[in-house]
Amino acid sequence: MAPPRLARVAAADLDEDEACALLHEYGCLVVTGAVPKEACASAREYVDARLALALAACGSASTASPPPGYFTDTEKHVDAATYHFGDVLSPPHRRDLKLPLDPPVRACLLPALRVLGPVLADALTPDAELVELSSLVADPGASAQRLHPDTPITDQGFGKHCCLLTVFVALTDVDCKEMGATQVCPGTHCRAAHAALNAKSRDEETREALLNAAGFATPVPALLGLGDCLLMDSRCIHRGGANLDARKRRRALMYASFSVPYNAPGGSTYSLLRDLEGGARNRVSGIEKWLVP
Repeated sequence: MAPPRLARVAAADLDEDEACALLHEYGCLVVTGAVPKEACASAREYVDARLALALAACGSASTASPPPGYFTDTEKHVDAATYHFGDVLSPPHRRDLKLPLDPPVRACLLPALRVLGPVLADALTPDAELVELSSLVADPGASAQRLHPDTPITDQGFGKHCCLLTVFVALTDVDCKEMGATQVCPGTHCRAAHAALNAKSRDEETREALLNAAGFATPVPALLGLGDCLLMDSRCIHRGGANLDARKRRRALMYASFSVPYNAPGGSTYSLLRDLEGGARNRVSGIEKWLVP
């Protein structure tokens, strides 16, 4: 089966109804040119500096070091890791760095949500709450993750409806698969795809073949330019790719997830700093209040 392209829409041409229809059909959507490049470049510098400080607080020299808690570590380092980092699959050379609402973060997130806020409100209600704010960093040497959804769909009906959406903002050009681009399987935000993936959880080649045999697409790399966004239903099957970039470039994304109020689904890491918890303060309908200084 030839891999399909991810649906792509320019931010300047975004139609709310069209975007909602694409999201409903495919579970994912790329919106190009959503955030000014200058804001993304500043956010990237901020993330790099904050990551270095967070790693040092955890007693780690670089992202290549296993996160505290994998082996014997001091309580101080484990506590620092819990504060700064979210759980992430295949952590060597890869980190999920929790972010505060500092000016570089606001300057990057605000234009993205001004574009995509109406889509989030349509899918999740205007009262949808911020439940994650973080940066995914994949350095050269990061291995591919296993295919997974962030929110599972069960036989009991859990996950039947869209309850959580994530907006990823590219802080670097992700112009090739080898850079560790997120690989998304369009249309897999459904029970049949989840059942196929979990039928025989063996090696990744087998799991991917099971998806294909059930009629679902091969994972598609989400290639993004600086300032482009990937909007994804948390039930959509995906994985972080291996960073084998010949130019040794770091892949960095900022992401924010929003959930239906009082109904956050299970499965997600909920990577959010403690002082931002309590999403009633940070709703989609009020972005001009909590994102504008």
